Amino acid sequence: MMMKDYGLTSRALLVKVIVPSAKSRRKSEKLSKELSESNGASEDMVSAVVDIMPKEYVATFTQIGRTIMRAHAQFSLPWERGGWCITTTDLLDRHSEAMEALVPLLNKEANSLVENLPAAIAAAKMRLGNAFDEKMYPTQDELRDKLKVVIKHMPIPSSDDFRLKIDNDSLEFLKAKLEDDLKESVHEAMRSLRDRMLSAVETFIERLEKVENYRDPKTQQMKARGHVHSTITTNLIALIDVVPKLNLTNDHDVNILASKLKTQLCGFDKNTLNLDERVRSDVIAQAKKLLIELRK
Repeated sequence: MMMKDYGLTSRALLVKVIVPSAKSRRKSEKLSKELSESNGASEDMVSAVVDIMPKEYVATFTQIGRTIMRAHAQFSLPWERGGWCITTTDLLDRHSEAMEALVPLLNKEANSLVENLPAAIAAAKMRLGNAFDEKMYPTQDELRDKLKVVIKHMPIPSSDDFRLKIDNDSLEFLKAKLEDDLKESVHEAMRSLRDRMLSAVETFIERLEKVENYRDPKTQQMKARGHVHSTITTNLIALIDVVPKLNLTNDHDVNILASKLKTQLCGFDKNTLNLDERVRSDVIAQAKKLLIELRK
């Protein structure tokens, strides 16, 4: 099947989100050298890593960064290497809205990190003692540049838009190679979508199977150990909602499976799933049947 048959060039695009790491671990050349010398080891075989900044200074930045990448992943699928993902025009607005809501929060935290860098360095100096090495730390300007979020968009490549001035045989070879690469990328993206559904159902089953019912000896009411929260269904519904929009090949079976997940697994509230053992067992059984279908 040719790439143009999917119509992706007109209804999808590539997007890359790069969230900088605020991890404060660095290799200490000073400690590495001291360790190698004191143990008679080659310097290239010994590496000492230290946390150059107290973790509390970077914890919030790291948390927001992870939230951004989860939102990015929710509305896209992996596409080849290099960090590019594919999203569709149906989800582009939601992807953009998520980024517009979250990136300013990260930028605000980045500014706070930059402002607090001198205090963080002072705290690190006290904790690291003789392991402190001022040369390992960036300046405030360097840290500010490092902590910028990058969001890029790019159209889907098309073999119909090859404009290289080369001989026809070479041109046709390159077009065919591009078509093969694109088809492989679509195949991997669709497999990723099924894997995402599969993982969600496996987690759903795992959490429900941990619930145990017992009767409270004082009130004689049924209660649950290992109880589930409403997120057990809302998370699944959130995934099901985007599946048809990420269905790059318009695979009918994928849409049918998504519909089954919603109707067969998401029809009960948390109280019923926690306290009604019969309903819970039935839902688990249905989920396991759907796992078999997803694995085909």
